[in-house]
Parts: sequence; C-alpha cells; structure tokens
Amino acid sequence: MNDRAVRILLSILFFPIGLILAIAGVRTKIIAWSFAGFYLWLLGVIVVVGIIGSVVEEPPGDPVQAARVPALVDLEWYQGGTLHDGKGENWVRAAARNRLATAADFAATALDGTDVGSQMDSMDDLLPYAEALKTCLDETYIEPANLAFTNSDTAALCWILMFPELKGF
Repeated sequence: MNDRAVRILLSILFFPIGLILAIAGVRTKIIAWSFAGFYLWLLGVIVVVGIIGSVVEEPPGDPVQAARVPALVDLEWYQGGTLHDGKGENWVRAAARNRLATAADFAATALDGTDVGSQMDSMDDLLPYAEALKTCLDETYIEPANLAFTNSDTAALCWILMFPELKGF
C-alpha cells in the first residue's frame, strides 16, 4: 500500500470523527457556553483541516524548470543572461543574477575589438563594466515610461554615456 492510499484510508476514518467533534463542540457551546465546547470544536476543526491538507496532493512541479535549477547554481556570474531581446518590463522583473549576466554580454560585445577588451585577462576584468551597465539599466527603468525601450538599445545608450571613449556598439 503506497503513502497516498494510507492517507486516504486515515482520512476516511478520522474525517467523520473531526466533524463529530466540531459539531459536538458547537452544540456544547450553544447549550452550556462552556470552554469544553470551544475546545471540542477547535479539536474537530484541527482534525478536519489536517486531514484535508494531508489528502490534497500538490501538483507536480515543472520538470523542465526543476532540471534547470541545479544548472543555474553551477553558472558563473557572467553566464545565463536571457534578457538581450527583451524590454525594460522584462528587465525589472528578472533576477539580479540574470540582469548582471545580460549586462556582461552587452559589455563584452561593446569591448570586443577595443584596446581595453584586448587587455582583459579574464572575465573578472569585465565585472566592473557589467555592474556599471546593470546599474545604469536598473536606474533607467525606474521611470515607467522607459519600460517600453529594448534592453539592447538602453544598454547601448548607457554604454555611450558612461564610456564615450569605448565606442563598441
């Protein structure tokens, strides 16, 4: 007998007991207004709610999403950005990790072929540029009217304003 079958059998047994206790508690309270009636009613309600909660089964989670979660833990700070083609509406709802990874992609594209980009030894050298770009996009999208702009256009404008000497877009 599996776990679900045991829970259903126990609920068939204890659900009526819980209802009887709840009804007895209400009747006792109505008739005698005693604390015993209140406690019987409370015990009955607890039993009924506990049984319903134990029998109701949670829907299974999205197996694709569940498979992705461990993979996200293994990603570096610059990996997994998915906001390139989105708009500000998507940016503000996304996790900070996703925003930073997307900003890193924008910064890497902007620095590609520049003297600064060619002098970088690792992706960690890109972090200050990615953080600055992420902050600029975050602040730009505070204004609701800006949420309709695409992330790539906003990133390009932020880049030009912050680093005019590094024209990479």
